[in-house]
Amino acid sequence: MNCPAFGKLCAKCKGRNHFAAVCKSNVVKKVNQIENESSDTSHSMSLYIDQVSREVHINECASLNLSPAQLMFGRRLKTKIPIHTKLLNPDIFNNVSERVLKRQDKQKQYYDKNASPLKPLSPGDNILALNFHNKKWETAKIISKCGSRSYMIENHLGNTVRINRIHLRPTNVPYQPTSDMNFDIPEVPNADCPMTTIHPHKSKPKTRSGRIIKTPRYLNNYVCH
Repeated sequence: MNCPAFGKLCAKCKGRNHFAAVCKSNVVKKVNQIENESSDTSHSMSLYIDQVSREVHINECASLNLSPAQLMFGRRLKTKIPIHTKLLNPDIFNNVSERVLKRQDKQKQYYDKNASPLKPLSPGDNILALNFHNKKWETAKIISKCGSRSYMIENHLGNTVRINRIHLRPTNVPYQPTSDMNFDIPEVPNADCPMTTIHPHKSKPKTRSGRIIKTPRYLNNYVCH
């Protein structure tokens, strides 16, 4: 063979019949190393997710003093933390629904400290209604009441819509629809001078260099815009 590398050992991988400058053993090792690292990362991530989900089921609710596992299975879950075997025995937990209602009543009590009922509105009242498209308050008028928390209103466009009371605010600004807004145009007195008509001068299209663009002959009988 005329190849200088024929029958000789490679300085990197100790293989034969190739030069060390073009040896691909390091590239293969790097690829294998990356694959192993990615597989290790995915495996550790799955273990972490399992651990987090287990912790969610183990932690107790502050109001019920029971974990989700106790509510579902009637017992605690076994973890790596040492625990007495008696605590792992199944048990029946009573009055769970009463504890939930008690917690909800307590939350309602705290919420009602800063909340108050909204004043009722009457038909014909001027209000500001929230426009959900632009998040602005616009003038409107009450038409009628629908249910206990909603009203039929006429917005600034003259449309009749139903909206919740929380999105309405009383105001002293008079309601005026956009369609009824008439703009007074001052009248110009007739002058003795004769009327002159001004013909608009249409500029011819030009190229970027300034050359006038000529339309083709077959378009002479057409009006081009």
